[in-house]
Amino acid sequence: MKITWLGHSGFRMEIGDQVLLIDPWLTGNPVFPEGKRADAIAGATH
Repeated sequence: MKITWLGHSGFRMEIGDQVLLIDPWLTGNPVFPEGKRADAIAGATH
């Protein structure tokens, strides 16, 4: 398992060949790896 912090409260989890984004901030986020895709996104509202 690999966990990458994407800024604020967002994380990218890689487990085998599966990718999960948790509460991602995608647009305009300099930390988010461009061109990376996810198999699932878990979002939250604040």
